[in-house]
Amino acid sequence: MLNYLKSELYRAIRSRDFYLITGITSAIILAGNILLFVVASSDADFPYGTVWFSLSNLIASLVFLFLGAGLMVAFLYADDKKNGIFKNAVTQGISRTQLFLGKIFVCIILGLLSMAFILLVYIVSATVLLEGPASVPIQYLLQGVGAALPSVIATIILGAACVTVLNNTTSAIVLWGAIVFGIPLALSAIGQRFDLVADIASWLPSNFLAHEVVINMSGQADFLWNNPFGLMKCMVAGFASILIFL
Repeated sequence: MLNYLKSELYRAIRSRDFYLITGITSAIILAGNILLFVVASSDADFPYGTVWFSLSNLIASLVFLFLGAGLMVAFLYADDKKNGIFKNAVTQGISRTQLFLGKIFVCIILGLLSMAFILLVYIVSATVLLEGPASVPIQYLLQGVGAALPSVIATIILGAACVTVLNNTTSAIVLWGAIVFGIPLALSAIGQRFDLVADIASWLPSNFLAHEVVINMSGQADFLWNNPFGLMKCMVAGFASILIFL
């Protein structure tokens, strides 16, 4: 099992997909901060050339971390069955459970490395190029990422399950998206008429990370993870999702 994990990690690290995802995402973020810097330099009244505004975009949209997790799994493992990698591993005596856990392990490790590099580019470029104090928005961002991390890992496990069970890549992506975003959105809509459904929907990560995080240009910052119950919700929902998807 250990040798299999090492070989999978080695294969994934040498894959260009990992570097493409990380590089393209970092480039987009860097370009966004450069654009804010250029506009702010040419217009003294431009109010958005600040570290606060730049970092608040991700703080208010932490569900984008789920998309990154899904993309990582899809790029690394969606074509395993088509390329014969899955079949070859099985014929070599590796169990399907070990294959599944190996996918999860590799995707989590590479996902964390990718996220760390992207966040580094994000924070450093915003701090260097943009105005305003950086310590507070950086603290908010890192706290938010930490609170969302168990749920992000859960979406990785779900992605690995989808690409393992389903032969068609498109079907796997659709199923993953339906579970991560579609069902929570539907329950949230139904919950507008039924309180019990609303209570259930409020415990789904893509819902509470979208609806219980407030940050704006006026300086208002209200996050569910800043209070004990909200932080507990993040942890319980994230770890429960991990167990359910496993």
